[in-house]
Amino acid sequence: MNSLKHFAIAGITAVYLFSATGCKKDSSDSSLALPPEGSMVMDASFTSTQKSLNATSYAGLTNYQYASLAVVTWTTAAAYYTAVPTAAFQKALQQKPVYNDTIKAWVWKYQVTYENASYEAKLTGKASTDSVQWNMYLTKTGDNYIKNYLWFTGKSSIGRTGGWWTLNYPMVVNNQLTSEGGVYIKWNYTSDKVKSLQFISIANKKWDATTSSFVTNDYKGGYIKFGLKDDATYNAYYNIYNAKELNLYEIVWNTTSKAGQLKLNGNVFGCWDTNRANKATCN
Repeated sequence: MNSLKHFAIAGITAVYLFSATGCKKDSSDSSLALPPEGSMVMDASFTSTQKSLNATSYAGLTNYQYASLAVVTWTTAAAYYTAVPTAAFQKALQQKPVYNDTIKAWVWKYQVTYENASYEAKLTGKASTDSVQWNMYLTKTGDNYIKNYLWFTGKSSIGRTGGWWTLNYPMVVNNQLTSEGGVYIKWNYTSDKVKSLQFISIANKKWDATTSSFVTNDYKGGYIKFGLKDDATYNAYYNIYNAKELNLYEIVWNTTSKAGQLKLNGNVFGCWDTNRANKATCN
């Protein structure tokens, strides 16, 4: 298997819900509902105007650009681990499940192509009284290692108000496939205006392109958290923790006016106005 360094960034574009009105074992009347889009995909509106920002250093950036670069850096790192499983999950949304009486679960089986590679995917959803357990298995065509590989697991509440995902990280070391958790995702959903999504790095190893080997992940424990809250001044936020440098970035902004503020380790670093220009003083 080629290293995950060959997997490009991917995301889920939309998530559709299956009917939750009945319990009959029929694929057109599934009792399961997939988690909402915000359970696995970070909101990108904050950095949407910064597509032309190719900076690799924070020097000389405006306060808003500084905050944007921090967000882009960490969402890109998170996407590195999630590319293949999220692409497979996206494809599942276009399929109809079949109930399997043997395992007592709904099963989605299909083919998916990503980055010129073909996969056989199987997503299972098993409902209990108050939650649904999800498992995604992938087999990569022509690969000696990725065979019925449990690429991610998850659990969501029946009411779709919260849950988690664990995205596993396959590694080939000495011609043997090893696996560990790569990213742990926590999500909560109260309404379209009150919700949160957090990506936490839990991998012990990461791929190092310079040495072409797996090395210790010194960013383990770091996270990026996006949320919306009921606040008239700043109703959106990112909290980003750099576990290697022990830095906490707290970014807040107003999704309507676009004005915002950045704190670094609890201290106000800078702020910007409705035109995203630096403000001399911060509230």
